[in-house]
Amino acid sequence: MGPRAISKWNWAEFNALPKTRQTRDIHCVTKWSKLDTPWEGVLIDDILAAASLTSPPTKFVLAHSFDGYSTNVPLADLVSGKAMVALNYEGKPLQPDQGGPARLLVPHLYFWKSAKWVSGLQFTQKDEPGFWELRGYHIYGDPWREQRFARTWDDVIFRDELIAMHDRNDGFKLALALTHDAPRRAEDFGRRVDPAMVAELMTRRPAPPHHVFVCGGNPFVEAAADGAIAAGVDPNMIRTERYGG
Repeated sequence: MGPRAISKWNWAEFNALPKTRQTRDIHCVTKWSKLDTPWEGVLIDDILAAASLTSPPTKFVLAHSFDGYSTNVPLADLVSGKAMVALNYEGKPLQPDQGGPARLLVPHLYFWKSAKWVSGLQFTQKDEPGFWELRGYHIYGDPWREQRFARTWDDVIFRDELIAMHDRNDGFKLALALTHDAPRRAEDFGRRVDPAMVAELMTRRPAPPHHVFVCGGNPFVEAAADGAIAAGVDPNMIRTERYGG
């Protein structure tokens, strides 16, 4: 936790911490929910108590996973029984495809916040974006407000830095698709990504791309790939990755 480790536990020591059972609804960013899911694990409150952190040093946490993944969660969304490091699901140890042997469980936020294969919690001075937040996901991720993606000008992570890179005219080009805000620049759009938008973006390039990589949820991937093909990109040059919670 933090730049130096406040506390560490081996697997046996961590399993000896107090366990809590919870039944919670979970919500994936790809628009599915599963109700009344049963979990057992160690509450974040009990982890902090075991680390003798009666007063945590900051208000923000970055969860890290063994595969290099990270995601940010405000401390207030982890304490008071709101979150745990889950070890069991439906009465059985978590399997690797479920994020086992241990995953963060923050059920009131979109499921990408419940980091699989969790390896540590880092206190940060500010709300630092994690893996998907840096790639366009909302910084907070409340399913009841449908906070899936950065949808307004103020939602965009590192907006000013990205615009500065665009303005250098050294080959990097930025176009923002804002679904809940009017575009602020001539390069931006005020709607969801669709094939026509991608086709227009392709025309802004001096030459056709050699490769196109599209990463996102199914609707985005399909719209972007269809737009690239409509703009004349060879389908064999397009690579896609689809993800969920």
